[in-house]
Amino acid sequence: MLPELARAGKRVNGLFRLLTCRPLWMAGLDRIKRNKGAETPGVDGQVVGTLGLGEIESAIGHITAGSYSPKPVRRIYIPKANGKLRPLGIPTAMDRLVQEVVRSVLSQIYEPIFSGHSHGFRPKRSCHTALDHIKYEWTGVKWFVEVDVKGYFDNINHSILLDMLSKRIDDDKFIALISKMLKSGFLDKWRYNETYGGTPQGGVISPLLANIYLHEFDRFMEERIRCFNKGQRRAKNPEYNSLGVQTYKLRARISKLRAADRNEEAAILMEEHDKRRSKMVTLPSKNPLDPNFKRLRYVRYADDFLIGVIGSKAEARETMDAVKDFLAVNLKLETSTEKTGVFKASVGVQFLGYGVRAYVDDRRIVKHGKDGYAGTMRSLSGQIQLRIPREKIHAFVSRKGYGHYDFCKSMHRGALIHCDDVEIASIYNAEFRGFANYYAMAYAAKQDLAKLQLIWQTSLYLTLAAKHRSTVNTMVRRYKIRPGQHVVWQVEKGERVQVKVWDLKDLDTSPSPSWTVDIRSKALRMSYTRTRYVDRMLARTCSACGSSERAFEIHHVNPLWNASRSKLGVKLSGRARKTVVLCTECHRHLHAGRLPDVRNKVDEGGEPDDGKLSSPVRWEGEGRPQ
Repeated sequence: MLPELARAGKRVNGLFRLLTCRPLWMAGLDRIKRNKGAETPGVDGQVVGTLGLGEIESAIGHITAGSYSPKPVRRIYIPKANGKLRPLGIPTAMDRLVQEVVRSVLSQIYEPIFSGHSHGFRPKRSCHTALDHIKYEWTGVKWFVEVDVKGYFDNINHSILLDMLSKRIDDDKFIALISKMLKSGFLDKWRYNETYGGTPQGGVISPLLANIYLHEFDRFMEERIRCFNKGQRRAKNPEYNSLGVQTYKLRARISKLRAADRNEEAAILMEEHDKRRSKMVTLPSKNPLDPNFKRLRYVRYADDFLIGVIGSKAEARETMDAVKDFLAVNLKLETSTEKTGVFKASVGVQFLGYGVRAYVDDRRIVKHGKDGYAGTMRSLSGQIQLRIPREKIHAFVSRKGYGHYDFCKSMHRGALIHCDDVEIASIYNAEFRGFANYYAMAYAAKQDLAKLQLIWQTSLYLTLAAKHRSTVNTMVRRYKIRPGQHVVWQVEKGERVQVKVWDLKDLDTSPSPSWTVDIRSKALRMSYTRTRYVDRMLARTCSACGSSERAFEIHHVNPLWNASRSKLGVKLSGRARKTVVLCTECHRHLHAGRLPDVRNKVDEGGEPDDGKLSSPVRWEGEGRPQ
């Protein structure tokens, strides 16, 4: 119903009444519980796992009574690629749930009308769908226009955003609720600060509101594209056509001379034909600067957008100035002078971590006809090529601690030697596989990543060798199982855990982009837990109820909850603590204080049971089980 009204351009009302729908809240709670940050507390210390039906009923009551007031978000800072810090806001668990319910309603209204040029924070769209559009739709682009917005999420104007919402939503109470979320403030080092603009990065609703704010810019660009585009096709190159006619006539004369057995005259004409043909293949068949053929290309991922121009440099500059004026006047957004400009397409720019440029050369490719005839033709002029920037590979190696990329020297990672072999392999696999999958669309991706694989794989075996106080060659021989390398861990007689060492030959470089590539692998979270992977695999019987048919978890005696859980050292030291095997239900009851017998047994230092069962351990994240 809501999508149809949105497509029809009608203002939607009655949204505030939808917030009393219990199934909407239950679905929202299920979604935020699956988020990897569900166990991160806000300013009240509460985590999402503690929310239930009682909290939902209380939230609905406060919202309908108009007494709901979002708490300030807890601000933390995370490092950016350039070394600076990015502010991140963490709402309370209840505020996250309210935001998710409001977001689900807003998405039904705005997702059907969002521009096809927008790819950020949208279902089944990603960086790769944006890059795929550039790769296959931007052929022939002569100029790239880059416009960088300063601190976009921090400078969204609340009044403009609420006015935009009012154009589509005829419900003052619903918009007032969103206004409360925007002006909830934040705590930085436990000091309260009011928010007069922006949407906190980290909020559930922030990405959608950011897309709504730039939706007007998308419409502006679509209108500009419609007015800018001109002509159906480029005009033919007169010089190229003239040479084509001359070579055609020469071939006809050569054929007649050969038919008359006048081969010497035919040979002279053939030399002239080859000269003109050689000159012809150096020329474009169409006029690349045809003033009657113009195109404007545009793609956006969140606040990062790129514009391509098939036209003159003056037209590209005019487009850049128009974009900067629209952002400043209509959206009150400031642009960065240093990162904004017009760049030649053959030189290229960086967009979403890729190097993007128009590639022009004189390569000849083989073309096979239906009749089996094979001929040659020139490669497409101005074809867009995606490459992996060398500095991205260099930064990845340094960030992960694999070694020195420039000197092709690997190092072991001391922080991982306390992990199981399968966990070490899983961590390395997830890191390299994720990086390679992201850049799989790049031209010659496997060749560009070959050196990285050598450093990465050597670092893996150096880490295993340091763990076992052995050598790299010994580790390679130990884990060489055809085909490829497999890290094996013997858990008990007749059973073993086996992890294949990932290889570049497993990389799928097919042209079809997948939005699932951007989803973070669970292997990293699983491997960095405070319990050993093999312990979780060997869990057989619940120490409380004796069940042998449920999924199991490992409970730690005297866990280190007071220490920072973000530090790997705390997790590793936690592995040495005494543990007891519980089923998921008993583990939840234990932390809720409803399992006194097991609590007493654990507090007295009882040893875990030795019962065994083949059921795997269910584990859903790094946070404290609830």
